[in-house]
Amino acid sequence: MKNSIKILFGAALASTMLLSSCIKETFPMEGAATAEQIGASESGLAAMVSSLNAQMTVYGTTGENHWDFGYPSLMIIRDLQCNDMATIPSGYHQFQAWETNRYMGPDYIYTSLYWRFYYKLVYLANSILAIQQEGESAGVARAYRALAYLDMVRMYDFKANNYTTSANMNVAVPIVTEATDEAAASNNPRAATEEVYALVEADLLAAEKDLASYKRSATNTPDVTVVWGLLARMYLDRGARFNSTDDYKKAAEYARKAINNGGYAPLTQAQWLDPINGFNNSTSSKAWMWSINLTKEDRTVTTGICNYISMISAEATFGYCMASSKESPMKCIDKAFYESIPATDFRKQAFLAPDYSNASSALSGAEYALANFNPYTQFKIRPAEGNVDEPLIAAAADIPLMRIEEMYLIEAEATGLAGGNGQAMLESFVKTYRDSAYQYDSSVSLSENVLWQKRLEFWGEGIVWWDYKRLNKGLERGYPGTNHYDATRFNTDGIAPWFNITISRLETDSNSGITPDQNNPDPTGKVELWEE
Repeated sequence: MKNSIKILFGAALASTMLLSSCIKETFPMEGAATAEQIGASESGLAAMVSSLNAQMTVYGTTGENHWDFGYPSLMIIRDLQCNDMATIPSGYHQFQAWETNRYMGPDYIYTSLYWRFYYKLVYLANSILAIQQEGESAGVARAYRALAYLDMVRMYDFKANNYTTSANMNVAVPIVTEATDEAAASNNPRAATEEVYALVEADLLAAEKDLASYKRSATNTPDVTVVWGLLARMYLDRGARFNSTDDYKKAAEYARKAINNGGYAPLTQAQWLDPINGFNNSTSSKAWMWSINLTKEDRTVTTGICNYISMISAEATFGYCMASSKESPMKCIDKAFYESIPATDFRKQAFLAPDYSNASSALSGAEYALANFNPYTQFKIRPAEGNVDEPLIAAAADIPLMRIEEMYLIEAEATGLAGGNGQAMLESFVKTYRDSAYQYDSSVSLSENVLWQKRLEFWGEGIVWWDYKRLNKGLERGYPGTNHYDATRFNTDGIAPWFNITISRLETDSNSGITPDQNNPDPTGKVELWEE
């Protein structure tokens, strides 16, 4: 297949040729080692497991686009599509398409990013499972495949909203396993949403057995506690999707298993605000359950600028987010949300106060921060080792994928939704670990109270997108004094339409099982901008 689709880079419009079909690109046959070649050797399987870890930070899934550097790209995209990450207009802002809800239809390269990334992860997991159905390697493969399908079922399952409609309800994405041949993949309809959840559940329950005794060397490879965390996420979301009290109970159960049996502990105030080893070092605390661990040899690091730190840390003196002036697209917290954070909650200190009263916490010092940083700039996610100048050091940061704090919050919400005292659990967590003066907001639901905590706790980590969709949470970026720039000032009644991701034309052109009219609707331009 040789189809041209449009690619927009900054404000410029150009065209590019996408290579081959989705099936051939995502499940390549040429150059792939066969099961017979690899055999069941430990070294061969270990290399394949390493390829799963490497896929999480692969650079250039869609070509050499600077916004395309693996799962961390998706984390930033998800937060920019929600409410709490604000930027300014700039030709250096790599994620404007997503933040402004432009070019989100199936013909654009931006939507192909998801499809290419996740199905390559599925392909790598399937390659292991084609060789080994049980054991530690199989368990790791199933955990990664479950991550991919759990993300995709939540992205592509169409949720009713006030801006777009669809006749294609209760379907998600095609299921491709180690048993799917190329012929089947080329005529593979969108599977029922419930069927995709069932695959995720089956993979994770199998992985729980396979990884029961597995001792990993670092948190960048999932172990049984990560499987429990994924089960907690899945059951919470499936409970909401199908109104299942049993699933809520299971979500709380698995979250508690991770809390009780993983040897984890929530970050302390000192660890949270540590400028050298805070949110860039997976070994400096006991909070991180799963992570991406970059080294100076990783391609996203050697690019210098196409990586998580380059795109999120204004303190780095290199990359797309660097604060050489206040015109840089530095990542800031939403002003209204910042103002809602009590002064007694230490997490507020991870963002630059509008009066610059905490500017001295900047790695470059108060004077530099005053001259170059915008109010509300984030100081949470910082260059590795506190090094702001050397990309091979600064960008080689660890990136959190799952922290134990999420398990406490899932447990509290799921317990409440199942009929238990989730409020007491939430109050206990926040008062013990975050804000001793915390006051539960009885004017809104338990889920809203938990979501507020998640918005602050996981700012920049790409977590709350799932909760926004699950809870039908609307956006409020437009208001007097907002720090969101004019092209991003969306206020929505319920979830925004871009929470229903469109399937890339790469797939509908090569998979006869999905016709274009079976796609999710293009959300581009469906929400009017707020104007003062």
